[in-house]
Amino acid sequence: YAEFCYKVTDFYHPNDEGGLMFNDPDINVQWPIPEGMTEADLILSDKDKVNASFKDYCKEHNL
Repeated sequence: YAEFCYKVTDFYHPNDEGGLMFNDPDINVQWPIPEGMTEADLILSDKDKVNASFKDYCKEHNL
């Protein structure tokens, strides 16, 4: 369980939202996974399931 609080100055615009794959091999964050679990056991939100890789994000935004 996690609770987030945000201070905002405008209304929510879903098209301005984005993210990267949590397991992107180019970023290579070693996220701790509880013993006995694998990535296949993780529960991701629908939004997180479709996040782009860092390479694809850079291509899409001409970076």
